[in-house]
Amino acid sequence: MLKLEEAQEVVLKNADLQGTVETELLQSLGLTLGEDIRADRDQPPFDRALVDGVAVRAEDGRARRTLLPQTVAAGHWPEFTLERGQAVRIMTGAPVPRGADTVVKREDVLIADGTVELVAEIERGRNIALRAGELRQGGLAAPKGTRITPAVLALLASFGRQTVRVYEPVRVAVVTTGDEIVEYNIAPGPSQIRNSNAFTLLGLLEFNGADAGYVGIARDSVEEIVPALRGALDRDLVIMTGGSAEGDFDLAGKAIETIGARVYFRSVAIRPGRPVRFAKIGRKALFSLPGNPASVVVDYHLLVRPYLDACLGVPEPLPPYHVGSLATPILKKGARRRFLHGRARSTAEGVEVEPFAMVGASDLVNLARANCLLALPEGEVSLQAGATVRYLRLDDPSH
Repeated sequence: MLKLEEAQEVVLKNADLQGTVETELLQSLGLTLGEDIRADRDQPPFDRALVDGVAVRAEDGRARRTLLPQTVAAGHWPEFTLERGQAVRIMTGAPVPRGADTVVKREDVLIADGTVELVAEIERGRNIALRAGELRQGGLAAPKGTRITPAVLALLASFGRQTVRVYEPVRVAVVTTGDEIVEYNIAPGPSQIRNSNAFTLLGLLEFNGADAGYVGIARDSVEEIVPALRGALDRDLVIMTGGSAEGDFDLAGKAIETIGARVYFRSVAIRPGRPVRFAKIGRKALFSLPGNPASVVVDYHLLVRPYLDACLGVPEPLPPYHVGSLATPILKKGARRRFLHGRARSTAEGVEVEPFAMVGASDLVNLARANCLLALPEGEVSLQAGATVRYLRLDDPSH
């Protein structure tokens, strides 16, 4: 059994970088940059007014100024220089005219008889976004390996990019195993349950930009699981759930050995999610996860997603831990590191983390409510409400 960090190191070491392709800008949302993006011009490209008001020279202090007859509007270049003792109306987003070094908000001036009087103290540079204040031409705006979020998409558009080079999405096949599993649109028998794990994984993979496909359910026999795995190996990665526990019913392990995969580890010292396998056949990778839904979520975020991100050149593929305060007391027993589903919420004092009292590892109701995983260290742990704890976010596609 490997420690979590050892297993993550193995997974990242064996991730093969995807190829890159050129794609239309609007088709790139959710994908990962396969090139460095640099600014094609200064950002902002000119000194820009941040508010509606009047542009002035700070050296004039609060003295009354002559108001020029024109108004500087966004999208129109001022072809004049503001002289001492002058002011000019200016709109949000407009270029600041030469000579002006401050914009005073409209509510802080009195305009009468063609003059301007300031009703507040003036501060040089106030309400102006300076040229190249964000980035100089040629500067690195977004490095290779950056996930293209709506904000990154807007940044690319601001640099005039019509196409962008991205990493090809990892093609993933999802296989469910188990005699007790039926598809979601089938009425289950008294000892059966509907297939939720496939939807968990397909949703997570879609959320994280993978090209995911569902293979189906393989019954609890090596004779059914092996063909399902072999048929799924036309994809880059296969994720199988169920049958991973060691012992007589370790069908996943037997099937993986039958297809000739090299197994790098069979279990990780975490709870839930201990019986997780990672294997490869050439460049094809395979994860075998436990069948209970809580383990699927934990193993995905700790091991599967880092593998996917490493394949896409993400600079820091491991999930970042955040810090919050515990909402209720916790007593943890056992040697393994523990991950509890819960909810992190912002308060006036910071982030408060509430662990859920799960009704077993198949508690789909609480899994649906959770937005974080509370991370508890190895060994016995006793924490009071208000204690500082670490947690992983579940609701952020960029981590």
